[in-house]
Amino acid sequence: MPLFLQTPGAFLTGFATGDLLRVRSRLPGAKYIPYARYGLIAYGTGLIARKVMIVDSPDLVRKFVAASQKGWEASAREPDAAVEASLKL
Repeated sequence: MPLFLQTPGAFLTGFATGDLLRVRSRLPGAKYIPYARYGLIAYGTGLIARKVMIVDSPDLVRKFVAASQKGWEASAREPDAAVEASLKL
């Protein structure tokens, strides 16, 4: 992020829910092109777990996945609230 902010004309890939908010906090006029414009609909980068975690703690993994899904669904229902929550972080 620091290098991007110091490089005029630079291009950065990222997500509107985090990276764009951080950039626009320093460069309010930064342009944004959503991946969806090119047919890619991505809500996140995914959840990754080691096999040992899945085998040894399946209940924990299920709860984490459910909580993640709940957060994404809430963000889709109330995007303004999601942006406000992200800005607070």
